[in-house]
Amino acid sequence: MAHALVMFVEAFGHRLHVVVEGAGDLTVVLLHGTPTNSQVWRNVVPELAKHARVVAPDLLGFGASDKPTDVVYDLPTHAAHLKAVLEALSVDRYVLVAMDLGLLVGLHHLASTRLGSERVAHSNHARRVVAAGRMISIDAHPLLEARCFVTTFPKPLGELGRNDAVMSLLSLGAQVPMTSDDAIRSAVRELLRHGGYKPTGRGKPASEYLVRAVGEGALNSINVAVDACNVVSLHSGLPISVVDLSLASPPFRIGLATEGTSYVFNQGGQTIDVAGLLCLFDSQGPCANAVKDSQRTKTTPQTTKTLSVVWGTTALAGRAQRTMEWYRQLLEATGATTSDP
Repeated sequence: MAHALVMFVEAFGHRLHVVVEGAGDLTVVLLHGTPTNSQVWRNVVPELAKHARVVAPDLLGFGASDKPTDVVYDLPTHAAHLKAVLEALSVDRYVLVAMDLGLLVGLHHLASTRLGSERVAHSNHARRVVAAGRMISIDAHPLLEARCFVTTFPKPLGELGRNDAVMSLLSLGAQVPMTSDDAIRSAVRELLRHGGYKPTGRGKPASEYLVRAVGEGALNSINVAVDACNVVSLHSGLPISVVDLSLASPPFRIGLATEGTSYVFNQGGQTIDVAGLLCLFDSQGPCANAVKDSQRTKTTPQTTKTLSVVWGTTALAGRAQRTMEWYRQLLEATGATTSDP
C-alpha cells in the first residue's frame, strides 16, 4: 500500500493497527474477515484512495493489532473497538465495505450506535453497507438482519411441476424445524414500522398472510420456488421475497423506499404504496419487500434462477440465518442448487 499512512489507535488499553490513505469528503471503511487482516485490501486501497479517504483497520486479535488473551472476542468487543477507531480518526459519515466477520462487526456497530444515540444523524453513520464480493448492497438499518441467496433450478419452473414433499409441509401442523409465535410476528412488524410504514390490514407482513391462507385451505401450489418460500416463511414467521433474476437487473440494493414510491404487485394491476418500507431495489426501482413482491420480477413458468431475501430482524438474532439454512436445504432437496449472491 504505497503512500499509505500506517498508524496505531489506542482503544480500551489495546493498540489497533490502521491503514489510512487518500483524502476527500467521502470516507470508505474497509473491514476484513477471518483469518485475514487489512492486507486483504492491499490492491483495493490505492484505487479507492484516488477518489476517497480510505480507512482499513486490523480488528482486535488480527494482523498487527494487539492480541490480548484476557478479552472475549465477540461482536460487542469488536464493535466497541471499531467505534473507538472511527472516533479517533474523526470519521463521521462513511461507506462501509466489509466481508465475513467484518460485515458482522460493522452491522453490530451500526445497530448499537443508532439505537444508543439520540444524535445519530450527527454520529457515526454509514451511508451504505456493502458486503464485499456480493451482488447486493444493504443500506444501514438498526433492525434489519437480511439473508440472501441465489437458487438455480435444473429446468424451467414450469417443467418441474408440483413437488409433493414440499407441499406436504405447507400445513400448520407439519413436523418442521422451526415454529413461529406472537413474539416473532411482533418483532417483524416492528422492523417494518421503523421507516414509517404501517404493517396493518392488507399491508401486513406476507408471513402473516400465509398463516391465514393455510388455515383456510386457500393456498395452492404455484411452483417449487414459491412453494418452498411459502413453507419456510409460514413456519419461521419471517417474510421472504423471491425474485426472477432474468426479470431483474443489477445493481441490487436493500433500503427504505422514499415517499410516493409504489409498484404493481399482481396481474390485476393493483398497486402497493411502499413509502417507508424496506425494499429490494434493482436498476429500475423497488421490486420486492416483506409485504408484497413486484409483479414485474415474480417467477414465471420460464424461471430458472431466483434471488431470495429473508427479511429478518436483529430483535430475533440468528433467526434469519437459521431460516435461510433450512430454506436452502429444502430447495436443494428438490434438485436445485443454491449459492451466495
